[in-house]
Amino acid sequence: MAGPIRADIERVRRGREARAKGDRGKLGNGEAMSYSNWHTRALALLDADHADKVLLELLKEPEYECDAAMTLLQLARTPEPQSPVNPFGRKRDYNEIWEARTTSRLTGFNEERRKRYTGAIRGEIESMLEAGKQGQSVNDFRVKELAKILAALDARGSADLIFDTLQVSGRFNGWQIAETLETLLFSGVTLPAEQTLAL
Repeated sequence: MAGPIRADIERVRRGREARAKGDRGKLGNGEAMSYSNWHTRALALLDADHADKVLLELLKEPEYECDAAMTLLQLARTPEPQSPVNPFGRKRDYNEIWEARTTSRLTGFNEERRKRYTGAIRGEIESMLEAGKQGQSVNDFRVKELAKILAALDARGSADLIFDTLQVSGRFNGWQIAETLETLLFSGVTLPAEQTLAL
């Protein structure tokens, strides 16, 4: 693993430990800031063909797992033709929901990478859910963020696991649930009414 990334992880851990002990000084306040987003994106930009080896290792580091998973998602996508930028964002075409249900294959992905990254992210989610069943605490933000990324990579194949993950109790994560359900819909998954309304 790259030296600056390992140093960043250790710095964040020291800062969080200090803050948990009541330190509100430089270590407790400033050192808890992570650069995971910048580091994972830099890896993909500098060495896209080999970055996934490090990113897959980073899935096992709580401080980096979500940004590593997001960067893996970006690496799995195939480049799209450039189109004019809309300053108000892309308008959703809800016909895409019905079109997605008529096709059996995901488009816009490098299939080998998609399958490999899906397996790794599924493994991390399953480990976290199993830890919860064993009475250990589960970080609901982290596990739901991974589920949101998994929905983009493998909505149909992983729908049951994604629904199980969205049921992990938590606070202030309604936006994660809504985004994940939308991704499932636009990927051709039929949302079961009872489970969806419960969420």
